[in-house]
Formats: sequence, structure tokens, C-alpha cells
Amino acid sequence: YTILAKPVSRAQFIVGKFLGLCATVTVELLLMAGLLFLLLSLYPEPIDWNLIKPVVLIDCELFVLISIALVFSSYSSSFMSVIFCLSMLFIGHLTDDLAGIMLPRATEMIEKGQGFEVFLGKTLAFVVAFLQTLTFDHFVINAKIVHGVPIPWAYVWTGCAYGASLCLFFLLIAVTLFARKDLQ
Repeated sequence: YTILAKPVSRAQFIVGKFLGLCATVTVELLLMAGLLFLLLSLYPEPIDWNLIKPVVLIDCELFVLISIALVFSSYSSSFMSVIFCLSMLFIGHLTDDLAGIMLPRATEMIEKGQGFEVFLGKTLAFVVAFLQTLTFDHFVINAKIVHGVPIPWAYVWTGCAYGASLCLFFLLIAVTLFARKDLQ
């Protein structure tokens, strides 16, 4: 917070923190990917350059997690921010499974129920639809690449655009929350 004593707005502080963390994570990921390709070059088989695609999507997923962490850190303690961020990570990877479990039950409640049960079913369906917009499954193509499933670059760029929109959404929330925070 000593930076905030300088003529820096709170929005610039949050965006600068985001960009700095993203740059750090990207450098670390590139170093790990470089080491992976170096190790793969020691094998007689040719290197599968499709491994670059999951690296790009992993970087995008990490950017989204950084923006989520900034939201939680702008109003809660460090420990709670870690708990909330890990929860969002788990929810983001389990949304398709949750939808597969909860949506049929919600549909059944809407079709066969009355009054409160219909309301509860519609609420459940809304929550599932909302959670599906926060899915991280688009970023996970590791198994597909390993098993030789062709992944076009358009899929990767769509994932990057999706990640960028989530980052923008969460950064706007973080800037709004941090602007309201009383620093005394």
C-alpha cells in the first residue's frame, strides 16, 4: 500500500498489480515449457509442437485466476482470499459435472412441481446456468493433446478471448471494490 501514497489511482494500482503478476506467471510458464521442450528434444521421437496450445490456455487460465484473486484480496484477508480463489478454481473445473447432476433435477422440479418447488427448480436452473458461464473446462486440453485429438488454433484463440473477457469482468469488480475500500 505504500505505492498508494504516490499519485497513483486505485484502478492503476489494481491493473498494475494484475499486469505484473501476469508477466511473472508467463515468464515462469515459458521457462517450464522451454524445459519441457528441451527434455523432449532428448528423445528420438520428433517434438509435438501442439504442446504449445495447452501452454497458451494454461496461461489464460492463470490470468483469470489472478483476476479472481485480486477481487477477493481487494476486500478480504490473505487467508480468506486463498480459500475463495481455490474454491473458484474447483467450481470452475466442476461446473459441467455439477450441471449434469443438478440440471435434470431442476427440470424435473419445474415440470412436476407446484408453487415453491417450481420456484426452487427455476432458481437451481439459473444458478447452474450462471456457474456454466464461469467454467474453466475450455482451458483444459492436455488430455486431448496427449491422445492425439486435433485441436485447431481457433479453439485456442476462442479460449483466450473467453479468458480475456473473464479477466476484464473480474478486474472491473476488483477496481470497484478496491475504490470503496477505506485504507487507514
